[in-house]
Amino acid sequence: MKFHREGISPDIQITSRFTGDGYCEIDIQYNGIGIDAKYYKKIFERFSRLNNKDNYFGSEIGLAICEKIIRRHQGEIIADSSLKIGTNFTLRLLSQQIIDVYELSHGFLLSR
Repeated sequence: MKFHREGISPDIQITSRFTGDGYCEIDIQYNGIGIDAKYYKKIFERFSRLNNKDNYFGSEIGLAICEKIIRRHQGEIIADSSLKIGTNFTLRLLSQQIIDVYELSHGFLLSR
């Protein structure tokens, strides 16, 4: 994992839920280095680097691409983090889109 803490094994938890307001939320929790709250918007900008490029490789476009995809599907991605503890990303997508994708990938209907 790119932004892991030294000497601590990466731990990723993924959970999901239907919210009752027409959305599905997918939480991705990661015990990495964390992100200062003042950078929550900046992390979704293309080529935006918060750390020294000698310490962390990459072009810094991953979260920008994720956000663009989520927005294209009328959703949002929300970051919540604590430095040296980890980060939680919540993806909010329309429930019907999740159901449609599931049905297409599994070859049967859930909601009809």
